[in-house]
Amino acid sequence: PSVAISYNNIGSVYQRTGEYDQALEWYLKAAEQGSFSAQSNLAAQYAIGRFIEKDFVEAYKWVILAGINGYRNAQIRKDALAKKMTPEQIAKAKALAQEMIKKNPKLIRKKD
Repeated sequence: PSVAISYNNIGSVYQRTGEYDQALEWYLKAAEQGSFSAQSNLAAQYAIGRFIEKDFVEAYKWVILAGINGYRNAQIRKDALAKKMTPEQIAKAKALAQEMIKKNPKLIRKKD
């Protein structure tokens, strides 16, 4: 498997063992290399605020990136988040996603 998939798997193990700071660190490493699974995991954590501060803008941004990378449920997740957000928040999330892609093209991989 790719390094990104391995990083995501490590994050999942840390999450299951309750080591949430470590889980986030590994999810972020994987997400930055284009893992839509990790991007989706980050989106979920921001959306529910379980072990990170709830932030719908961050959640929406990560779902956008996961969708670009092939995450099949991205539109459903975006629609659910959009119901909790203002148009300004959605616009901000879209702008942040585009800015991240420009700074780090590895965010877009198309495979997982």
